[in-house]
Amino acid sequence: MAFSPNTTVNGRVNANIVARGPADKPVLNGTLGGRDIEISGKDIPKPVQVRALNITLTPNEIRSDNFNVTSGGTTAAARFTMKQYASQSPLVDATLRAPRASLPEILSMAKAYGATGLDKISGAGNLSFDMHASGPLQSISSDQIMKAVNGNIDLNFNNMRYAGVDISHQLTALVGSAKADQGFTNILKMTGNILLKNGIAQTNDLQAVLDIGNVGASGSANLASEMLNMQLTAVLSKAFSQQAGGASVGGANVGNYMNAALANNQGELVIPAIVTGTFQNPKFAPDTKKMAQMKLKGIMPTADNPLGGASSILGQFVGKKQQPTTGQQPQQEQQQQNTVDQIIGLFGNKKKKQ
Repeated sequence: MAFSPNTTVNGRVNANIVARGPADKPVLNGTLGGRDIEISGKDIPKPVQVRALNITLTPNEIRSDNFNVTSGGTTAAARFTMKQYASQSPLVDATLRAPRASLPEILSMAKAYGATGLDKISGAGNLSFDMHASGPLQSISSDQIMKAVNGNIDLNFNNMRYAGVDISHQLTALVGSAKADQGFTNILKMTGNILLKNGIAQTNDLQAVLDIGNVGASGSANLASEMLNMQLTAVLSKAFSQQAGGASVGGANVGNYMNAALANNQGELVIPAIVTGTFQNPKFAPDTKKMAQMKLKGIMPTADNPLGGASSILGQFVGKKQQPTTGQQPQQEQQQQNTVDQIIGLFGNKKKKQ
């Protein structure tokens, strides 16, 4: 149950266990010790090792001591307890921490323990994480444990590849000038912080450098179902902006691009997008509401900081309540909202006429 079925596990185990009760849910007494455990396999770039692991079993709980999981030069500190494990609602309490972990080595650990969907990710860089899973489970399964995860991740990746989806192609397709679909995404650099709450990963400061320009991301992802609810703001480089729409994109008449993009005062094309679907099959669509708000407020991000000008807008999508400007009257706020609604209505009308 602990490892991926495609792995090979070697090591030594000492067990002294008494089991009583139904065969499918016995209660246990005793101890279990593992030494020099190594998990390897064709899909695991570097072997994963646990030098020592001690587990105590009682009728009420299964409890480990503190132990280290190592791959290459990365070590993650772990501990877990499973209470009421023979009941219909077992309780999990587990922690996993690594202050500065290498991405390839963390991928090895995750694949060794059966995490799915990671075969599409490769690259370099590091991340620091502190995760805690706590609460009742409907069953002892990876999906249920994911729903109990809380914590935070600070990432700094470079030279990544995300196979299966070409994000650059998807974004440029929104403005009718699709870049050739490579079937993968090269990410030169990615930074940001991710907050985990009950299995939902949330961010409002994720930034990535792609071949077409810079992208800022905000929103959430469900770790158990892999469902996405993200908002992207892509700021294309001047070269790609000219290729996509030319100088006319920045003018008063945006033409065919007004439903999907705007331009900042540096001649860079700005594409707000909504991403739904799953990790395996993301769906991209224009974010006309965010675009209307950008145009109304005159706030336009740049390639240097794709989240800079749009941060106040993006924050609304991850639960950040915007504070009214001092002295701003409710009537002014209503007028602004009406203007936003009118702009969105114009976009909708143009879509219907096409």
